[in-house]
Amino acid sequence: MTPLQTILETIQKLVTKPLDFYGIQEQEIILKNTLSAINSLKQALESKNLTTTHAHKAIKKTEMVLLEKIDEVEFIQALGNVIDIYSNTPPPNIHVEELLEKINKIFTKTKTAIIEHHVLLEKLEDRTKKLSPEEQEKNDKETIQKIGIFYVLEYTLQVLHEFTCLDDNSKQKLLTTGLQTKAGNLPAYYPLENTFRKELCYKIFNPEIRHQLLAAFYKLEEDFYSEDLKKVFLALKEFNLNILETFSKFGLKKFQGMLYKPFGDSLPVSELIKKIKELK
Repeated sequence: MTPLQTILETIQKLVTKPLDFYGIQEQEIILKNTLSAINSLKQALESKNLTTTHAHKAIKKTEMVLLEKIDEVEFIQALGNVIDIYSNTPPPNIHVEELLEKINKIFTKTKTAIIEHHVLLEKLEDRTKKLSPEEQEKNDKETIQKIGIFYVLEYTLQVLHEFTCLDDNSKQKLLTTGLQTKAGNLPAYYPLENTFRKELCYKIFNPEIRHQLLAAFYKLEEDFYSEDLKKVFLALKEFNLNILETFSKFGLKKFQGMLYKPFGDSLPVSELIKKIKELK
């Protein structure tokens, strides 16, 4: 694998989810492979005595970031400088040109996602400093009920229920454009998914609960945009279970909906989880 191919692989992983949401071993592999690619680029320049170029400086900066305790924002910005330099250099062949086009297309999404994640965490950290532990816990309980239940789960559980009885064409409409159902007019799921994640996860102060919720959203996205609707259904099923189990750990005992109640109202969470597990 060439250095640029390795860089492409790295940004493809980070556009899916931040580094913290990979296992320790996988994080080490990602960083090790990226550092190896950066070293290869550096050695190629040094072999041509190009140590005073902007390219060499950008590569050295990225190398230093990777050798220190990783700051993901600093890392993605440094990597972006390397990509910019190679993108503005005439490519040696059509294959490199196509590879750089692909890298740039994905990198824009990766950088936006990574920076947004860390900016939202910083804003939450600023709010944390102003609240006592008791106030934070109270806020989290309110967020889980008002946003986690009324805004997110009511809708996602209803969509999961609809997937057990709709034809494939209607399922696709529900995901992309919205659908009128017996339960009401359900808006399209795809445009809401990212909004759900931001509105719920980045308002939770408890770091363990927040991490579990974010992990559930990132896991959902792995198969959520598949053309295989069976995969989408299974991803939705797993997502709803993960969210409910996380809320349950935080003390949620009953599911009480306001608008959508596809599996019944005032259900013990344990019973709701059981019903979802039985869905085929």
